[in-house]
Amino acid sequence: MLGISRNQDDRPPIILPITIILYISSLFMPFFFVFLLQGFFFFSRENWYFTAPLSAYLSFAAGIIVIAISLTVYLIVKARTEKRIVSLIVMIGFLVSIPLFVAGTNNYYYLNDKGIHYHYLLKMDKDVYAWDEISKVKEVYKVRQGTTYLKELIFYTNDGSSVTLPNDHKYTVNRWKVTEKLEEYSVVIEGNSLEAEEE
Repeated sequence: MLGISRNQDDRPPIILPITIILYISSLFMPFFFVFLLQGFFFFSRENWYFTAPLSAYLSFAAGIIVIAISLTVYLIVKARTEKRIVSLIVMIGFLVSIPLFVAGTNNYYYLNDKGIHYHYLLKMDKDVYAWDEISKVKEVYKVRQGTTYLKELIFYTNDGSSVTLPNDHKYTVNRWKVTEKLEEYSVVIEGNSLEAEEE
């Protein structure tokens, strides 16, 4: 009996540091896991570049936080609630986190010779914006501390849909490939540099 009691008493001290670690790791672990999982499942040498939007990391972080919250609830109510109910709360937390992890892993976009491929966070299938379907591109400029810079690009298709890509390092490196494709299909590139907004 003493052995059982001691094991039960030891459980909260183990769960407490795990819970704290989960809260802290939710700030940086999503970047590692999303990069690792997406590279494993979706990597292809045909892609110019492959990256995940911020929403992918936020979704993965939310999954970690949900688990941490369920363990926090366990620590708070375990002494005052029936064991079966407490276990159910923890189980629900883990089940809720799974679709958040899956959604985060499946949220990405990449560019290749065929076009822009974007898998949005809450969609089952990815959207494909073929280069020959793009009608125009709008370059969105912003002003920061008196300096005008290219923030993002909006690609419009013939059917009226659009996709926005940030002007990040990966895009900058591959910009010449995008420009080459746009010129191939005579796509008009518009800018708003004269209407640049102060950030």
